[in-house]
Amino acid sequence: MNQIKRWITNRSVVTGIILGLQLLVLTVVIFVFQDQFVYFYTLSKLISVIVILHIINNDSNPAYKIAWLIPIALLSIFGSLLYIIFGKKPISKRKQREMKNKGLYYKMASDSGADVLEKLKEESEDAALQAGYLQNALDFPLYQGTETMFFSLGEEQFACMMEEMAQAKRFIFLEYFIITPGTMWDSMLELLEQKAKEGVDVRLLYDDFGCTFSLPADYDQQLEKKGIQTCIFNRFKPVLSPRFNNRDHRKMCII
Repeated sequence: MNQIKRWITNRSVVTGIILGLQLLVLTVVIFVFQDQFVYFYTLSKLISVIVILHIINNDSNPAYKIAWLIPIALLSIFGSLLYIIFGKKPISKRKQREMKNKGLYYKMASDSGADVLEKLKEESEDAALQAGYLQNALDFPLYQGTETMFFSLGEEQFACMMEEMAQAKRFIFLEYFIITPGTMWDSMLELLEQKAKEGVDVRLLYDDFGCTFSLPADYDQQLEKKGIQTCIFNRFKPVLSPRFNNRDHRKMCII
């Protein structure tokens, strides 16, 4: 009985039911208005033309435009509706101001990378051109004195992560799309809890949709009790929304 109760109250099941109901309502609406299909179809065509003109005239990437123009042209009824729901929305002025302020703060905290670029020119003009372009396009400065290590097997990389985290003195920042309890995560969590007790600043950011089927809804609260500062990226809500596709696929361990 308890197992059935857990299955019914599982957030992935509840989410699936709610989304299914929304799709059912949409289907029913279409069937209800099937007697007026000619008018509905004409209206859909008109909306499609307006949406297509909007896409053509905006300043989006051409590849992005083509990716939307094709389905809208082929699916005259649902194509424009999909774009209205899931298409790229303009960033609000409030959000633009917020991003600008954070950008200024970042520039103040970071090195310009000009000296590094000059040194790179002495080694390779081509490399300096590419690095300069990336620096200007992404607004991210160049750094020197870095080192890269390649791991051919995930087991080797995990062993190195555990070793480095065990030596952490100041902070451990983790960011992942999917976290699943098991041998790897359980051993890592035990170490993170230990480091948090030692006074190390331990923080975790994980994607809610990515962990829908692997973690309970209150997992962030469980981690907070262990001393791990936890943030959930874009909490998943069972509503048809463009925020569905705004996911955090990064995989980072910064020590």
